Amino acid sequence: MFLFPLLGTAMALDCPQQLTREDIDEQITLAETAYADIEVEAFRDRMNELNGLLLPCIGDLLPGPAAARTHRLLSLQQLELGNDEAAAASWSAVPRLDPDLPLPEAWLPADHPLRSVAPDTGRTRRAPEPRSGHLAFDGVTSRDRPKDAPTIAQRFDAAGVAVSTAYLAADDPLPPYEAIPRTRNRLMLGAAGAGVAGLATLTASWLQYRSLLANAADPTVPAADLDRQRATSNATYGIGAGLVGIGVGLGVGAVVVGPR
Repeated sequence: MFLFPLLGTAMALDCPQQLTREDIDEQITLAETAYADIEVEAFRDRMNELNGLLLPCIGDLLPGPAAARTHRLLSLQQLELGNDEAAAASWSAVPRLDPDLPLPEAWLPADHPLRSVAPDTGRTRRAPEPRSGHLAFDGVTSRDRPKDAPTIAQRFDAAGVAVSTAYLAADDPLPPYEAIPRTRNRLMLGAAGAGVAGLATLTASWLQYRSLLANAADPTVPAADLDRQRATSNATYGIGAGLVGIGVGLGVGAVVVGPR
């Protein structure tokens, strides 16, 4: 309730300078210290600064260990806000990134429910490929985004500088960017191929039908030959119509998926 609206506002801010991973590490340490010292207001301020002002302005790849510590801090912050579900979701990402990262008993009791949260499933989904630069999730350069857990998503320009960094819940969309529409291109190629093949098959069916009419007017052509020719013409027509239908369906799919 307190953190995520602020994040959305921060993403729209212009960063005065590109921050480094050392800047983020320093802020993470300050937030951890504030939490350990039970300085509630200081912890809240450090977290709002980290997520609302610093992370969106980092120019480096955020390393996996720093991402794990950030997920841990966000989990603790969600506990402070009374959002146990979001806290569990954030903590579930930690074991995948750093299995040895502790949750000190000085921070939470030994029997706290957060300690029994299962790690995320490890399932991923493929993000669209940017036209320029590359993506990273939780410190790993990849298009494979965690499917069932929050993630720190980064997009880099062609020079390798981070131009977007955002903490996303599992069902949050990626910040918009221009992607290579591979899915749409494949659908369009499939639509064109099926359409051309369908029209060619329909043309063959029409020529067979013209030949059938000519043979039907010839009393010397056996009836069995006419039946075979009719069946062939009908089958060819059905195949052609089916291919055209597939082409139309793929074309509609290309419009629906948009620039992906």
